[in-house]
Amino acid sequence: MTTTFDEPPRPGIVDQPITAGPGNVTLAGGAGNDTIVGGGGIDTVVYSGSLSRYTVTETSSGYTVTDTSGTDGTDTLLNIGRLKFSDKYVALDTNGDAGQAYRIYQAAFNRAPDEGGLGYWITSMDNGEAS
Repeated sequence: MTTTFDEPPRPGIVDQPITAGPGNVTLAGGAGNDTIVGGGGIDTVVYSGSLSRYTVTETSSGYTVTDTSGTDGTDTLLNIGRLKFSDKYVALDTNGDAGQAYRIYQAAFNRAPDEGGLGYWITSMDNGEAS
């Protein structure tokens, strides 16, 4: 199940966290700074621009994603597995399907995986199609 939430900016009001429910959920914080908390599935946060417009930084509790143009602000992400930009997907779950797919790919071919092949296997594992 995929559910999309998008919170419009509310001037003068402190934003409450955007929280995913159970299952695989797609979330979009919209303009401004947001705290986005994943649930029990593989949750994806969607951004409107290309990856080159953003800085993704690992923190002690998750990640921050900063829009260098200022439009989307800085989002604090907790328990999020994927990011979707207009031109690329980014897998953050290095201990989950993404990390496992990377390690299997590297073990089988003894080289760093190509983007398309790795993406294929991550998606297959996410969907329960690879075992």
